[in-house]
Amino acid sequence: MALRKWQVLKENKELAENISQKTGLCSFLTDILAARKYDEKTLETFFEEVNQLNDPFLLPDMGKAVERVNLAIHNHEKIMIFGDYDVDGITSVVILMKYLKKSDANVNYYIPDRDTEGYGLNLLSIEKFKQQGVNLIITVDNGIVSVDEIDFANSLNIDVIVTDHHTIRTKLPAAVAVVNPMREEYTGLKKISGVVVALKLIMALAGDEFTSIFVDYAELACMGTVSDVMPILKENHYIVKIGLKSLETSQNPGLKALKQIASLNHKQLTTTDISFGLAPRLNAAARLNSTQLAIDLLLCENENKCYDIALAIEKKNIERKKVEKQVLDEVYAYLDAFPNELNRRIIIVAGDGWHHGVIGIVAAKICNKFFKPCLIISYDGEIAKGSGRSIDEFSLIEAINSVDDLFIKHGGHKTAVGLTMPTEKLFDLKTRLENYARNNFNIMPTGTLIIDRIVTGQELTISNIKSTEFLAPFGEGNHSPIFELKNLLINQIIPLCNGKYIKFIITSPSVIELLCFKMNISECIYKPGDIVNAVVSCSVDKYRGVERLSIKVSDLRYSDFNQEQYLEGKQLYENFKLNETCDKAKLKPNREEIVTVYKSIWREKTPLGTDTIFFKIRNFNINYGKFRIILDILAELSVIIYKRDKVSINKVKEKQNIENSVIWSTLN
Repeated sequence: MALRKWQVLKENKELAENISQKTGLCSFLTDILAARKYDEKTLETFFEEVNQLNDPFLLPDMGKAVERVNLAIHNHEKIMIFGDYDVDGITSVVILMKYLKKSDANVNYYIPDRDTEGYGLNLLSIEKFKQQGVNLIITVDNGIVSVDEIDFANSLNIDVIVTDHHTIRTKLPAAVAVVNPMREEYTGLKKISGVVVALKLIMALAGDEFTSIFVDYAELACMGTVSDVMPILKENHYIVKIGLKSLETSQNPGLKALKQIASLNHKQLTTTDISFGLAPRLNAAARLNSTQLAIDLLLCENENKCYDIALAIEKKNIERKKVEKQVLDEVYAYLDAFPNELNRRIIIVAGDGWHHGVIGIVAAKICNKFFKPCLIISYDGEIAKGSGRSIDEFSLIEAINSVDDLFIKHGGHKTAVGLTMPTEKLFDLKTRLENYARNNFNIMPTGTLIIDRIVTGQELTISNIKSTEFLAPFGEGNHSPIFELKNLLINQIIPLCNGKYIKFIITSPSVIELLCFKMNISECIYKPGDIVNAVVSCSVDKYRGVERLSIKVSDLRYSDFNQEQYLEGKQLYENFKLNETCDKAKLKPNREEIVTVYKSIWREKTPLGTDTIFFKIRNFNINYGKFRIILDILAELSVIIYKRDKVSINKVKEKQNIENSVIWSTLN
């Protein structure tokens, strides 16, 4: 697993003091607000309880959309809602269905089959709608790239209203209305989810009753916003704040059943509960071609039936995990066989017949492990479908737009994309995307851990941490505050849960306890007496009526670790592996350095990650690039086993000669 770059936000004491004077908030919190560059206007979102949604009619073409929908309702025309199979798309369909049904509209919905139809409008579905007498199609969470499909609908005298939030290409579809916050003329918050666009449509349709409409549907809008990883800022913050409260006391039988299955009943909900409890279950049904289950659950009014549907969804979630693991194992097997793929700027792995419903999750896991953009592609005969995820610093949608001639269809966001293409063009895709990244990034960005503030142990008090709840709910773009603690002396290391987790007891500069859930006792390279820096998140827990502070480790390093040297060495190594220009002299190890690394691995009883071994060696003459070269030499000579980012000794009987290494010869 690659290391993340630590970046502490720049403090602004003057702004912090100004915020404190105007708001009365404590200095611990205002330091965070100032570092995040929150101004008074932004802070209004956190203070005010009044409706903070932008006027829905500010969205382009909203007036046209309302006029056409009202006409369809009045004339009892057949309306077809065309949705998508993720939580954002599902909640969009449900919101629009519920409202239009109450308005006595002649309405139905359609979700394309993930495997046979893929994402977005398609010609066969439109033909089917014509045969059914559909007069109006309303797309939700899709449609912005369906230029040809909408032209075809127009030729059949079917009107189309597009409600979408995805990135716009050069040409808008010729729809009756294109309601999308990404249009240039819209000056409000552009990063809103598809379900919020759908919500704004029904608010606009409701006219003077829009406030009550928002309250009725806030819980669904909240779920779509969080699951689609929209920034929890401005009106999104307000939607999620109100939506979470609504979810806690929801009267929707489907949501109540879903909370029960996820063990979230009678709990104060957070965005984490949506991201890891509710949304994955709805997504699981959709990922395994059972989107109908998810929509039935949210539209159903019978509690007993809802519980049965929720149980069926839970079975799909269990099945999804198995399918996901199978694909992930195959991806890792490929990376084991071709380890140089991990040195590329963009990781692209393709497999025959991988389930389309899980490749997005697998792409996210590979991206989060190696902090690089990743595309996972499944091919079946002549057609390949892919899903990609990226780090914030690299726009994947811009990258794939640069090679759009390769695709049958594609679309997405900065950090998440989907695509369909001819299988025969996969090699071209890999080559051209790598060239795009090389031409646009001399040094590829890496995963960055944004730190709000450097703190001392004495500052981590219950009072100070509770003050940060002012910013809740947390999520993308408004993360729970993260702090760095410097020069901590480890006094004790206590294994928890049979060594699965660790508790560090720190005695200097102050006595505190750090809980580490990201490292087990066998992987722990630290020992009492070590001095470390830690990045932590904090919460106030209550047990039997007593509040106590919980400090959880997000990342940990020796205090003398040189981040810039590490990143420079990593870049050197990757340039060398890709046959690009680099200073080979900095990568050339001597025999003593090779022996040092070998002995460090030999002393370990269990396989360790590459970066873990690098930390343990603590030989600052061996830069990270040189260290990786040494591992490659040892693996080439078969004296170590190097698999899935884990390194262990290979018990060979004969002594190996370094002179037999091709890598060694290349550098000498």
